[in-house]
Amino acid sequence: FTALMREKKLPNDILELFDAGINIALFMPLQFSFDEDYMDAADIMMDERVITILNNDNIRPDRREAFAQQTRMGWTRIFMGFFTTGWRTSTEDLDHKWMSSCTRLFLEWGHACWTHR
Repeated sequence: FTALMREKKLPNDILELFDAGINIALFMPLQFSFDEDYMDAADIMMDERVITILNNDNIRPDRREAFAQQTRMGWTRIFMGFFTTGWRTSTEDLDHKWMSSCTRLFLEWGHACWTHR
């Protein structure tokens, strides 16, 4: 999946953030706001992977905030096309607009993997 994302010409720091988010989605239980048995948004923010990224000064602050927003909303939701507004605002200065092609890639990947969940 990371190789496919590289083809979309994502900046390296955004690629790193998405890679971490996908790992969180794959290795954490699904979380739904109505089910208290699953980890809630406050608990996931204490995950070591999340803390490492949020404290990484090599990543722009607006992109770290986009990562935090997506983490609170849930990384599994990105496979249904739910990107936080922070992604768009953190990439406005880029010449290459990758958002729509990347969204399609997440949707296609999510659809293809759905039957294997």
